[in-house]
Order: sequence, then structure tokens, then C-alpha cells
Amino acid sequence: MIDFDTKFHDFYEKWIKDNQGKYTYDEMESKVGEVYDLWKNAQDSELGCSISQYLAGLTDDEVTKMFVSSFEEGLEPSSALIDEVENREACIEDIKKLLRAEIDDDIKMHISNILLEIGRAGECKDIFVEWLLDTDCSEELRDVAVEILKDYADDVYDKLMEHIDDADIDTQTLVAEVVVYAEKNDKTSC
Repeated sequence: MIDFDTKFHDFYEKWIKDNQGKYTYDEMESKVGEVYDLWKNAQDSELGCSISQYLAGLTDDEVTKMFVSSFEEGLEPSSALIDEVENREACIEDIKKLLRAEIDDDIKMHISNILLEIGRAGECKDIFVEWLLDTDCSEELRDVAVEILKDYADDVYDKLMEHIDDADIDTQTLVAEVVVYAEKNDKTSC
């Protein structure tokens, strides 16, 4: 697997060295986004093309596999890889399917957080409701579901309230943590 983060770090360190004295420390920090764009489009000697060109040359399936394998190797996917996934609808659909797959819960949590980060977690509300209501689901996945569903409390309020009376006390507590954020929750409105 290509370690994009190390490649970027090396590029950024060289950029800092090359621009020493041109900018203050704060100015250099504020230019990280610009340097990142330079790096993605600069020729990489190892790849024989730019990072952007390399990623664009991969199939959707290859991008998804690279994304998942980074988690399997205990790494966070690089920003470049996340950007590529975000720009490919087929990749987004594939990783959303992984939330229902028989894979490690840690990978599901990472995928959930990345979907939240890129503004696509709302498309998986039903999955997160299932996790929250499923007493066989791990505590970690249920907690991730609660955190994500807080942003969609109005959308899932009725679905959660349908199950509140039959739920165990732990599930009722998790449901309460979400529905308190709903505007239709009359306990929070004036």
C-alpha cells in the first residue's frame, strides 16, 4: 500500500525548508491546504505521475479496496484517498454497503466517521438506527450511532419512539440521548 501521508509529509517538509524565511510560522501553517494541492498535482518519482493522476487511473473497485485495506492495516486512509472516495459515487455506495457487512466493528466505526466528515452519514440513518436498537450490536457501534443520529434526530424521532416501550433500559437511554435533540421532542421545546 502506498503511504500517501508520508509522501505528503516529506513534500511539506521540503516545502517548508525551501520557503524558510519567506513566511512566518502562522503563514506557513495557513498554507497547508495550498501545499496539499501542490503535492497532489506534483510529479511523484516513485509513481511516475502525480498523486491525482495515479488515483484517477484506478477503478472504483481499486479505490474502495485501497480505502478498506488501509483500515485493515491499522491506518487511517490518507486525505488524498478520502478525497478520491468522496468524488466517486460508486465508492461511496460501496463503503456504505460495508456498514452492513460482516467486517470488523472498528472498520465500520471508521467508515461511519468518514461518512459523517464528508457529509454523507445521513444517507445511512436507517443503519445507524438499527445499530442503536440492536442489543447484540457492540457498545462502540451503538455509541457511534448515537453521535451520528443526534444530527438527524428529527428524521429518526418517530422510528426510535416506536421501539422505546419494548426496549431495555440501556437502549432507552441511547434513544433518549438522540431524541432530546429533536425539535418535536416536547420536553425540549418551550
